[in-house]
Amino acid sequence: MDNQEKFLQLIGSTNEANVALALEIAKGIPEIALEEVMQGYEQLYKFRFWEPLEEPMAPTHIATLNQIDYIDDYSRRLNPLPSVIGNLKHLNQLKLAGNQLTHLPESIGGLQSLQELNLSGSKLTSLPESIGNLRNLKGLRLNGNQLQTLPHSFGNLNRLEALELIGNQFSDLPENLEYLRNLQVLFLKDNQLTELPQNIGSLQSLQKLYLDNNQLTNLPDSLKDLQNLQRLSLPNNRLVALPENIGSLVSLERLNLYSNQLASLPELWRLKNLQHLDLRENPLSQDIIDHVKGSLPNCEVLF
Repeated sequence: MDNQEKFLQLIGSTNEANVALALEIAKGIPEIALEEVMQGYEQLYKFRFWEPLEEPMAPTHIATLNQIDYIDDYSRRLNPLPSVIGNLKHLNQLKLAGNQLTHLPESIGGLQSLQELNLSGSKLTSLPESIGNLRNLKGLRLNGNQLQTLPHSFGNLNRLEALELIGNQFSDLPENLEYLRNLQVLFLKDNQLTELPQNIGSLQSLQKLYLDNNQLTNLPDSLKDLQNLQRLSLPNNRLVALPENIGSLVSLERLNLYSNQLASLPELWRLKNLQHLDLRENPLSQDIIDHVKGSLPNCEVLF
């Protein structure tokens, strides 16, 4: 292990003596911008503990920061996010909604304990490839940003259970979403989606899928494979037809098709668990509505 590697290992320690040793090592390595490192830690310390330092940043302050397991501060304008954030190895919640972040440092991939990440209400246009290193991440909330795509490494987040991407600029979704096998909730409202990936049926754990206010004209046949899906929300799209096999969604409880362009429907009688069906603002004939109501006697049908 060279001195630079030793520095990186020690600077993230919760032991004050180890941090002090790391700072001494850094003095002999020109490649380490020690002043920038100290400024980053000072910025995080003030942000996390809501108090200015009355003395210069010291090993005791850094060791204290390295022990924290959450940062949860709404709209306090931490921008940019200091690269030293990646040294907080015990952090399991990072919630910075409303902080107007424009980019994330690659070092964020070092947060190996992170389970919840909320960066909603920022100005992110992209995510670093290192986001795929957050292998323990369970909840990712990126609502209200300017994202158009996701990095290739995104498929590595195979413990992710909840993904929120409301109010971004997605016109399509990457195929590597199929690897999110533990995903249970997916929010994609208020984007510009014109289609869904053909392999969306690979999301076998998915229970709730929200696609309100997009530009979808059809749905992939693989949707039938979402056997655990309970809620499917599709209002304000441009759907002209539903997959013939949509009746295979035997766990479905709520289906919202408000304000689409549906003039016909496939057989829905197999949806025995369906409790709520919204068909309002579609060009459906009364005969079709009556047939649907007759085939789903225990379902509330809005038309």
